[in-house]
Formats: sequence, structure tokens, C-alpha cells
Amino acid sequence: MLSPTPAVRAALFGLVVVTAVAVAGAALHLGAVSARSGQALAAALDARVHTVALLGAGLAPVADAGLPETLSRYGADGRLVETTDAERAGVADWFRIAGADGAARVVETGGLAYAVASADLASGGRLVAVAPAPTSLPDGALLRAALATASLWGVLVGVLVVMTWVAGPRTAHQLALLGERIAQGQADGDALIRHAGLQLGPFADAFQPVADRFRALGRQSHDVQQHVAALYQINPHYVLLCSLDGEIVEANPAFYAATGLPIEAVRGGRVEALRETFPVEPLMELARRSLREGSAITGVEYALIGRDDETRPVEVALRGFELEGREMVLFQATDQAHQKQLERRVAAFTDTLDLMVDQRVHQLSAGQEALRRVLDAAGVVVASFDAGGATSRWNGAATALTGQPLAGVPHFAAATQVLGLSPTERTAFTQWFWSPSQEPFIGRHGVVGRDGETRTRQLIWQRVDADMAGRSDLRTLVGVEVPAYVGLPGPSGDGVAGAAVLV
Repeated sequence: MLSPTPAVRAALFGLVVVTAVAVAGAALHLGAVSARSGQALAAALDARVHTVALLGAGLAPVADAGLPETLSRYGADGRLVETTDAERAGVADWFRIAGADGAARVVETGGLAYAVASADLASGGRLVAVAPAPTSLPDGALLRAALATASLWGVLVGVLVVMTWVAGPRTAHQLALLGERIAQGQADGDALIRHAGLQLGPFADAFQPVADRFRALGRQSHDVQQHVAALYQINPHYVLLCSLDGEIVEANPAFYAATGLPIEAVRGGRVEALRETFPVEPLMELARRSLREGSAITGVEYALIGRDDETRPVEVALRGFELEGREMVLFQATDQAHQKQLERRVAAFTDTLDLMVDQRVHQLSAGQEALRRVLDAAGVVVASFDAGGATSRWNGAATALTGQPLAGVPHFAAATQVLGLSPTERTAFTQWFWSPSQEPFIGRHGVVGRDGETRTRQLIWQRVDADMAGRSDLRTLVGVEVPAYVGLPGPSGDGVAGAAVLV
């Protein structure tokens, strides 16, 4: 059965064209046959009219002879003188239709065709012969035309059908076979295309991109297989690939090494063979759940019997998926024995490390506490402030100097108020503290003693900036008292009062 390929559709159109041409040709041929019949009748009339004109015996003997044509004698002026059939002679002006040349012809008048011939008379005037043109074809002409047309149409249609089958279904079948051979991937696609090109010609080249794509996919599939094989081989965990219907597909070398099972007993076998070493049948329900949810299931505590009949605790992770239409599950068992041993070692080391850290922190804390006592006993004032000026440290020497604890000096501005500075020195001290100057500041502080009397104490202040931003002790003030008998420069009142350079 012809399939609706482009060649078949073109053949159907060609069949319509061939039929139309055959019908038109037959009609033209029959028309030509009819025209030749009329011309033959006109030639016969011409012969008879010239014979009658030469005899010059008048029209009476001709009328008695019973000829089919009508003879009419016209005068030189075109007036009808005598006729054998007055009715037909009156149909048209046959003298004028015959013309001066007297040539025989077929004419139409009144919707009918007539053969007309004329001859000049020796006595003057003209003799005109008129006969109806034949309205039917000669005997057998229609049958011969029909047979010839049908034969030619049949030959053309046969050739067209054969060419359509060759260019259509046969070519399509060969192309389908070529595509199937290329898809099988068992032979070189370029060689198949070259071989098919002997019969299909340029049509075979249409499969060249398909062959190139299959070649690229083949290389990609080979690379993926090599990649998966490498992952199987170097994976230190125990990997097992099974189908959900219980067939073992593959396992990695680590699995064979741990269980001691031979490859031929595992690959292609049934999961029942693993009941004594790694029973996976109880895990199949989890595998089906993984397949339904499309996600891996991990952290399953399990056990594996090694080649030395020793039970090894393992942690199983599994993932269900489909491979070539089959439902599969991939198991990975991680040996926990070594990990448990490492965890115990890490726990023991952590306990030791915690003890060491606690001892070191105690030592550092004791050292810092001793340092604070030394600074407080030496009267070294230490005060720290953050970037906004909030107080973060206020040691005992600072409390002894000002009589205010840390809670009483929450900000640098409060600290300058309780330091006993004069207004001028207080302003200079504030400017120096927030300036980038690295010079020390000399301040005189009026301190109220326990006896209620105010005593002036002079301190040299040094500002220490932290090495990174964001710390609560961004700026630290360190003040060291200088005995009264040591002469120090006094305030100048110019905004940098008390600034000095110690040599």
C-alpha cells in the first residue's frame, strides 16, 4: 500500500495532470477528425460543382439524380436564378459566403456547419454547392481514439506508479533500514551512509547528523561508564547495586574484599545469596520508599559479616532509581568500626585537651589577677573606652584616685569630671584624648583625701590604641603619678595644656 510520502503526493498530482492531458488530447484528436471529415466533404462538393459547371446542362438533371447537396445558380449580380432546394438556398446568402475565389470551405451559419463550394459558369454567373457538414464522427473513429487514449494513459500511469514506488515507499523503507542500522550502533555510521548512498544518493546524507550525534553519544556513554567504574573501584565504602525484584547487578571491589564472596556468586545472582553476609531483603521496603519519594535514605544502622566471620557495624545509605526501565536500588555501607575507634580516641583526646585548657586558663586568670593587684598597689591608673567613649575598664587605682567605681563613670565625659582637672585642663585633656597625637599628657588633679582636704597630684597620661576596630577597649588611658618634687610644665591654656615631651 502506498504511503502518503511526498513522492506519493506528487504522483497523485501527476496522475490528475496525466488524466486531464489525456482527455484533452482525445478531445483535440476527435475534433481534428471531425474537421477533416468536413474538409473532405467540401473537397467532394468542389469536384462535383466544377463537373456540373463544365457540363452546362442545367440543374434539372442534377435534381433528378438525387444528390445530397443543394446546387444554386446565381447571376453575375449575385441574384439567385435557379436552385435544387429553395429552402436550403434561402438559409443564407451562399453567393457571398462562397466568395469570389470559389475555394471550398466549411462555414457555420444559423448554428449549423455547412460545406460550401462554387464554380464560375461559362454563360456567366456562378454555380454554388451547399451540403450540411457531418455531425457525427466516422465509423470506428471514436473507438479507435478511446483505445489509443486509454492505452497511452495506462502506460503513463504505470510508469508513474513504478517511479512513485521507487522514489516513495521503497526509498522510505531503505531510509528506515538505514536509520535502524545506525541506531543499533553496531557498525560505523559513516560506512553505512556511504554504502546506502549507492542506491539512495543524496537522501542518505540526511542521516549524517544522526550518525555524528550517535557517535558523540557513544563516546559520552563510554566516558560515563568509565567514570562510574572508577567510582566503584576507588570507593572505600561497600557498594551494592540490585534490582527491586531481587537480582544483584554489581558490587564494588571493597564489598568483595570485605565479604570474601566470589564475583560469580554475586554478580547476576539473587539477593538471597547475601543473607549470611549482608542481608538486604529487609531494606527493600526502604528502597521502594526512596524510589517513590525520589530521595536518598541515610543513617540506617546495620551490620555486615566479614570474611573472618566478624560482625562489623555499618551505616547504610540507599537510593532507589530507574535504569533502562527497571527499578533499581544502590546500597552504600560505611564501616563504622574504624570510625567508632576514632571517636573514642577523639573523645579521650578532647577530655585531655579540656583539662589542659582549664589549667592554662586558671594560670592565665591567676596571672592577670596578680597583675591587677600589682598595678593597683603601684597606683597606675588604667581606664579603657570604646569608639563611642563608653567606659569598659576602670581599675582600682582609678577608683582610688577619683573615689568613683566603674558604675559612677559610664562615659569618658563622666571620667573627666571626676578626675579633678581644672576647666582648662579638662578641655585640653578631652582634645588630647580624641586627637591622633602620640605625645603624653601631664595633668594635675585635685584629689580629696580621707581627711577632707584637697591635695594636688600630678600624673603623666599615655593613650594606647587597640590594634583592631570594634573592641570595647579601643582606647586605653594609662596614668602614672609623678612625685610633687619633680617639676613638670604647667598648663598654658591654649588647648594643648599639659602636653609635654619627656626626655
